[in-house]
Amino acid sequence: MIACAVSPFPRAQLLKFFSVAVFVTWCLEVQISIAFVVSSQRREFDQHENGSNELRAFETPNASLPAGAPLFTDVSMDAFPAEWYTWNHVGFPRRYAGTPVFADFNGDEVPDFFYHNHYRGSPENDWDLGISFGNNTVASGKPFWANRGRDVLHSTEQNGTKMTFIPADTHGTAILDIDRDGIIDMYIATGGGMGMASGPQKNAMVFWGERANNTDNFRLSGGREAAADCDLHNDDSRGRFTYFADFDDDGLLDLVFANEVRVDDENKFGYAMMNKGGRKFEKHLELREYISTMVLTDADGDGLAKELVIQRARCLPMDGAGDVAAATASAERLEFCETRPEGSTVVYSYNSASSKFEQISDEYTRSIRGDRSAARSMQTGDFDGDAKADLLVLYPSAISFYLSSSRPAGSLPIGQPTFNLTWDETDCNARGLRVADFDLDGHEELLVMCARHGSHRIYQRQDGKWKRRDGFLGDLGSKDIPPVNGRLLQSACSFEDTPGYLKDHCAAVARGRKYPGMSTYGVSVVDFDNDGFPDVTLTHDVGSLMLLRNDWASAGNARGNRFLRIKLIGNQSNAYGVGATVYLLATAMGSQQNDTVVLLREMYSASHDTDWWGSRDNRITFGLGRAGTPKRVTINWPGKNRKAQIIEDTEWMMNSINSGSKPMLIFEPEAS
Repeated sequence: MIACAVSPFPRAQLLKFFSVAVFVTWCLEVQISIAFVVSSQRREFDQHENGSNELRAFETPNASLPAGAPLFTDVSMDAFPAEWYTWNHVGFPRRYAGTPVFADFNGDEVPDFFYHNHYRGSPENDWDLGISFGNNTVASGKPFWANRGRDVLHSTEQNGTKMTFIPADTHGTAILDIDRDGIIDMYIATGGGMGMASGPQKNAMVFWGERANNTDNFRLSGGREAAADCDLHNDDSRGRFTYFADFDDDGLLDLVFANEVRVDDENKFGYAMMNKGGRKFEKHLELREYISTMVLTDADGDGLAKELVIQRARCLPMDGAGDVAAATASAERLEFCETRPEGSTVVYSYNSASSKFEQISDEYTRSIRGDRSAARSMQTGDFDGDAKADLLVLYPSAISFYLSSSRPAGSLPIGQPTFNLTWDETDCNARGLRVADFDLDGHEELLVMCARHGSHRIYQRQDGKWKRRDGFLGDLGSKDIPPVNGRLLQSACSFEDTPGYLKDHCAAVARGRKYPGMSTYGVSVVDFDNDGFPDVTLTHDVGSLMLLRNDWASAGNARGNRFLRIKLIGNQSNAYGVGATVYLLATAMGSQQNDTVVLLREMYSASHDTDWWGSRDNRITFGLGRAGTPKRVTINWPGKNRKAQIIEDTEWMMNSINSGSKPMLIFEPEAS
């Protein structure tokens, strides 16, 4: 029995005033729940020398950073087409795994939308793919995206086979041109049934882009069988995400799988696949790791972002769901894990002479070092102002800073960090880290995604110190929006086909008990409305998808701040310039508008980020403050003929300021 026959769920308008939320529920019953969100006690962390080489953060009041109106506003109730406001689609709470990917399917430089709706079987009907109407703003008065999944997505899998008898456990997604035919493709890592399932139904998925006679002139065609056909299926693994980069400098994107351990003793580690062209790939097992997070960066400070820094995850079998005990590790497994202790760092570089990956960092052993807490995420940037890449490593209760200026030339970001920024893990069990210039003042902020919803934090640098942003973060800090709405849940629990992920919730409703716990399960930073200010997307398990519009311009004293946006287009190197380092020389920067600065960005990936929590923006955005003037852009391109491209066309740069949907398109020059 279906309690109400109204379907699909109509697009709702989320109205807010001091976090007043209007929720439109099933059958068009309207429940207005007013929740004045009171900020929880804020804890700020200053940095203080403790007598060693390490700086630790201690609690100090932070009254100097401005507090004001909400910095982020959830616009998800205005963004989606009506068909997506139904159970098992992104408009309703569900079991999320990672965030959507904001790919540009039609090449108009306006972010489009894709999410696989975790564990849903039919790409054509169950997944959400949207093409932007060209204006992803609430002011347009219509959804941001048109529902185009049925036309664009095409599964080649045959129903009723071993490949399809259960839906794919879809995880991290990358949407980019893998075969370099000029049409974007899609690769989706898949899980392994809580580490206990095997077989072709657990294969990863690849969808090849192809021209089609439809409204969008292309489609994505494939599935698990398509991945197996080119040996990209990552069989029997617990895939979390896949890292794409051109390691051998042939212009084609190669892959490294990030896998998690199984419950049994099958050793399904992550490894590299080199792209040989023609949709053929070659396995490289000299890189064999269980990986929690990885990033392509200039680890040795030579100006070339070509080292792959990997943070190791658990290597031995793990306990499974339902009190299933981990398998006893075999002698062979113990030997494998001896040199791969959990929580250690390893750095690889591809040697073109031997055509192999080589470990260039020191070796650690479990018998001497032991297993430690694994890192959760990484980011790169220039945090000490020396125009060289630094590395940030996130742990559950700390960010470790590895500054290039604090270590000898040629040394790697391993071991003792320059300093740690720490907090109480009970306040924030950190999962994801993102770096972005949220207020476009020329200084990047740090966004920490915490497991508990509403406890996320932003750090800013002030007077040479990192301090937690004080004041009202708006819906980024909401404790009310992420959980499943009660009235909506009661309607769902009356269905015969109630979504499986709501089983425990419905049991709680029936018994009058508290709903089961939830956690944040995805974060990405993408400027989906093209105003220059980076927006944030959060997902939850089980809970809502939140599209958090950045309102820093009106709420955070950033009104009038400008930006310059750049998009790299590779020629002899890979199509996205992955591995490039971009420098911007700008004048009239800073609060007094009298600073000349060099800003650095590494193009460390395209589409995906450094972990399985979410996607990223392929465009590079430099904040300029109110008066910053770009004078020179320098790109250190990757590839066999690594070259430095210098652009001093100030008229072009000035005309590109504040052009969110018309970035500077910088093409890699031909080799001289």
